[in-house]
Amino acid sequence: MRILGVSSKERKTVIYSRVSSQGQKSDLATQETLLEHYAIKNGYRNIIKLKDIASGLNGKRYGINKLFQMINNNEVDRVIVNYKNRFTRFGFHSLETYFKGHGTKIIVLNQDEVHDPQKELIDDLLAIVTSFSGEIYGSRIHKARHIVNMLKTEVKT
Repeated sequence: MRILGVSSKERKTVIYSRVSSQGQKSDLATQETLLEHYAIKNGYRNIIKLKDIASGLNGKRYGINKLFQMINNNEVDRVIVNYKNRFTRFGFHSLETYFKGHGTKIIVLNQDEVHDPQKELIDDLLAIVTSFSGEIYGSRIHKARHIVNMLKTEVKT
């Protein structure tokens, strides 16, 4: 870090929480509170809170993209998450390796319980199907709104 010209005292602790839907907002607040208590208890300062309400497969999450921006700028010393799957559904090890390359470590408070390979595969497949179903449903709504707006325009003329 000294070679990069970044003091570890200047670097931030990021607590990251995520839920998949608006209906889970209370869980989001609970995650954030637990993560903040952990950070304070361990003497971490300069705490930044980032959160998302989106699928763990969604690459367009504001909070995670803000985190990547901060990592690229060597601003983050550590990222604290409640569970690995709250951070990302796939590729956790790759993200961990990338973050280490920027002097950032990921702290996972609750290690996921060990599943048998079949259960993990089923969980992953369900996450993929859920994510793509949401995208298809979203595109249908967009198309339907477009058609309704076109009809309204035609009726007015």
